[in-house]
Amino acid sequence: MARMTTTPENPIETGYSSRFNDYDRIAEGYAAENEASLLNAYYERPAMLELAGDVTGRRILDAGCGSGPLFSALRDRDAIVTGVDASAGMLELARRRLGADADLRVADLTSPLPFPDDAFDDVIASLVLHYLKDWGPTLAELRRVLRPGGRLLISVEHPFVIPLMRHMAGEKPNYFGTRNRTDEWTMGGQTAQMRFWDRPLHAMTEAFTAAGFRISVISEPPFVPEARELFPEELREIELTRTRFLCFLFFVLEAD
Repeated sequence: MARMTTTPENPIETGYSSRFNDYDRIAEGYAAENEASLLNAYYERPAMLELAGDVTGRRILDAGCGSGPLFSALRDRDAIVTGVDASAGMLELARRRLGADADLRVADLTSPLPFPDDAFDDVIASLVLHYLKDWGPTLAELRRVLRPGGRLLISVEHPFVIPLMRHMAGEKPNYFGTRNRTDEWTMGGQTAQMRFWDRPLHAMTEAFTAAGFRISVISEPPFVPEARELFPEELREIELTRTRFLCFLFFVLEAD
């Protein structure tokens, strides 16, 4: 996810559709923005790596790996990484970055994964769950491929941010319940309709525990210090209000 969105709710109630979240269409532009943006390169990715800690020798599934920046960083830290993504276009960019020997596979997180039980020490789901209406089957599948005691590291849009932004715009958002939201992204000269599912914090935590996870960390990290010089205009208001974080919420879950 490369930007915040506040488009009103949409009545569509189905799962993935070819009309939505077409990362193949915007792959080149999205990957370029993700590489150096404030939200991705200087906020979300460093926070995720900090939560992961020492990953030497750990078998890690990068679930929703995109063009591979997090995969690359984990591999540089001596993890044994496998990446999956629903977008063949994004995976082609990941192969260019990571090399032909990288373990990359096309896989949809709403379907069974092509891995045996207990295959990984960690699963990292970076800014991907908020594209899914129903977290239950996906979390159950991620739990299946984790060894007992393994970790699931998650980042999602903060459940308070979108309602707050819509409230500030004069709307009356409904915080409770699962809500559909769409936005139009134009990147690299290509446009795609993006769909998100917002849900309250309690719905997130209930989904985690129902899938057999124990919450060990909930984090609202700050951006990295280097961002102040690189993005002075974007961060000026945030600094004045002494806000600790930008827009994402992070979890570390342990498989019971």
